[in-house]
Amino acid sequence: PVDESDSETVSRKSNKNENNAIEPTMASTNSKLSILQEKFQKKLEGARFRMINESLYTQKGEEAFEEFQKDPLKFDIYHKGFREQAAQWPENPLHRIVDWLIKYHPSAVVADMGCGEAHLALSVKNKVHSFDLVAVNERIIACDMAHVPLKDGSVDIVVFCLALMGVNIGDFIREAHRVLKSGGILKVVEVRSRFDDSSTGGGIKKFLKFLKRAGFDLSSSTNDNQSDQHNSSNNNNNNNNKNSTNSNSNSKVTSKGSSKDIKKLEKSLQPPNKMFFDVECRKSERDPQIDVNFSVKACVYKKR
Repeated sequence: PVDESDSETVSRKSNKNENNAIEPTMASTNSKLSILQEKFQKKLEGARFRMINESLYTQKGEEAFEEFQKDPLKFDIYHKGFREQAAQWPENPLHRIVDWLIKYHPSAVVADMGCGEAHLALSVKNKVHSFDLVAVNERIIACDMAHVPLKDGSVDIVVFCLALMGVNIGDFIREAHRVLKSGGILKVVEVRSRFDDSSTGGGIKKFLKFLKRAGFDLSSSTNDNQSDQHNSSNNNNNNNNKNSTNSNSNSKVTSKGSSKDIKKLEKSLQPPNKMFFDVECRKSERDPQIDVNFSVKACVYKKR
């Protein structure tokens, strides 16, 4: 005969074994569901980034500022997406600007327009005024890049690193002209493909002509690593009529933006760097054309 207590013990062990057999299956299901949820979450964040990115490129700076002030979370979403994009680039152009400042302009006062999270200010010893649509930390002042809280002629260098966003680029460049000292440097780094779109009247050559009308003299520009020719340029800031000279594989153009020199400078901006180009120019003593504007292709992602 079987003892009833023994029978209950066997039953409990059997149930326990059955539960143990089921638990891994449930854990596996929960794990798969979590991965699927993460995948959908990432897609949703990517879609929001593309939507915000398109909005920034297709409205005025003041409109973007108002929008981000109402919903600062958009700024976080945008910059998370931006960081993911930048991680895939062969190089980050901000690193090149950091090296350039450290080597050639270590004591210059800088205005970083569209600074993001103010990495430039963290990376150099310069006095850097950091501006963007939202102040995500204490180093940043939130404002429209067409109206920054700086006095006229108060900075040595203005930087736009992938920051000429919006349909009123002319307003941003005029503001740079206002805050720069006479002979101060405007440094622009942009996505090359934006300026290759003829339908918007863009193109690097037209951008250089626009800068001339906006009151800037083309002083020097390099496409990859900065060379010692920049040092030469700094020693000849006021000699804007010098002929262009070449050093190694980089080109320098010192001029007031004549058609011949613009062609030379445009040629120096061609690949090897296929993704970005940079332009360096100086504030001229000439009065800028007040109503000058410029438009280029927006960085709009394909719909998915």
